[in-house]
Amino acid sequence: MMHRFFGRPSLVAASVSLLALLIGGCLLPVPLPVRSDVTRIDEVRLSDDVLVSAGPRLLLERLSRRLEKSQPGLTVVDPIAFRDSAFPDGGWRLEELLEPEQRERVGDGLGVRFLVLIGAGVTQVRDEMGIFLPGLAATAMRETTVLAAVVFDLDTGLPVCRLRSKAESIGVTLACYIFAVIIDPSTGSSSVEGLADAIAETLAEEAGDTPHRIALMAAEASGDPFVVWQGAPMTVGRDFAIGEMLNGLAEVETDIVPGATTRDEIRAWLGDPFAHHAGFRIDVYRLTAVAESKTRPFWFFFDFDWRDREERAYAGYLLVTYDEEWRVVDVDHAFVASAVDPPGPLEQETWTGDLSERSKYDYSFGRSAVASATGFRLEVEYVGEDTREALFTEPDGVLVLEFGDWSEQDVP
Repeated sequence: MMHRFFGRPSLVAASVSLLALLIGGCLLPVPLPVRSDVTRIDEVRLSDDVLVSAGPRLLLERLSRRLEKSQPGLTVVDPIAFRDSAFPDGGWRLEELLEPEQRERVGDGLGVRFLVLIGAGVTQVRDEMGIFLPGLAATAMRETTVLAAVVFDLDTGLPVCRLRSKAESIGVTLACYIFAVIIDPSTGSSSVEGLADAIAETLAEEAGDTPHRIALMAAEASGDPFVVWQGAPMTVGRDFAIGEMLNGLAEVETDIVPGATTRDEIRAWLGDPFAHHAGFRIDVYRLTAVAESKTRPFWFFFDFDWRDREERAYAGYLLVTYDEEWRVVDVDHAFVASAVDPPGPLEQETWTGDLSERSKYDYSFGRSAVASATGFRLEVEYVGEDTREALFTEPDGVLVLEFGDWSEQDVP
């Protein structure tokens, strides 16, 4: 599912601005230009349940206008016309579209060579701080926007690359009696423009200056459509860090080829492991992230307040075993979530409203997890605010690692 990714204002900033307007003051909005950071990834991984959608329409229209402006001779076909031509019987499955017969019909009927799918987009807006004094108010918020796309060549049915645009900045609201100034970071617009320019550059490299037609559509899936790990939840708002952790581990795992990938290659991707043992020829990697909601430290008439603060910790593990030449034998992952206070269901709920307003962390990660690789079983759970890692040999079930410490027994 696509996410709303244009920044929503901080509630504190909105309150200050409204107060200034109500008393007949002056409100001065100051847009803050933000530069996006675009990354190109040539090896594309896709979920197997991706659907091709014609919405969100406004986002696709903005990207289309920017693309046609950036690359003269490029024409973006109407999304509805493309969808009806590509899927005359419905279904909207990307896998079906990439079959030779379907690609040929789209090419002959619409003259479309390239398909650009817009995927996981998210904005995180976090209130950093607030100060409220008589006649004076100030707030600061951090806004991060990420938008991704995959470019397909319909002549071959293969992906060309994945593009990821990220924009981040700090916004500030200042109010003094009847005057208010809002410095608004334009991360949403910046991420759109950066992604569109990168798509245009990629298409120019593939097709040159020859006039060509493309389809610009949206990707929908049960998880992140551009990460092969099934069930990876789409990130919303404050959950940006969780998505980064999930996607990072998932992409590394899909890049590992048993019998070919070496320990040095994995360490070049992930750094030093959380725990490793030369005798067992095993590495355990650990990544952590914290989802935060409504984090608002306020100073209100000399009173410091942390109300409405919520957070939940997550950890992701990668268990890797090697042969005598330190090439991968087996690999598995595990994800674990800390408890919610008050306790609540952990199953992923079906959400039909505005995703940016969701107030719980309802991902399908339990408070315990298990990963198994040849000869070993890793069990992980949250104990209070920390994780407990227990590694057992298989099939005898001997505990050899606990809380990051190896046992004293002799090992090969």
